[in-house]
Amino acid sequence: MKWDLVALDNAINEMGVMQAYKRGVLHGLLYQERDNEQTHEYYGKGYNFGMDIYHGTVVYKGELKPKDRRINNES
Repeated sequence: MKWDLVALDNAINEMGVMQAYKRGVLHGLLYQERDNEQTHEYYGKGYNFGMDIYHGTVVYKGELKPKDRRINNES
């Protein structure tokens, strides 16, 4: 199967996927407040990612792992 990457990139730009995702990350990270007028699916994904960053967690394979706050790797 051959992928037309130029067409895929154009479709992503036309649908505003990256813009919606970036806006969601911004709202989650800086404001911690969701804009209910944003209905794009990728806005929600970006918002959730921004909130994860804000709360100092990393989502890895479906598990939430708290940020390691130890100094100098002391236990």
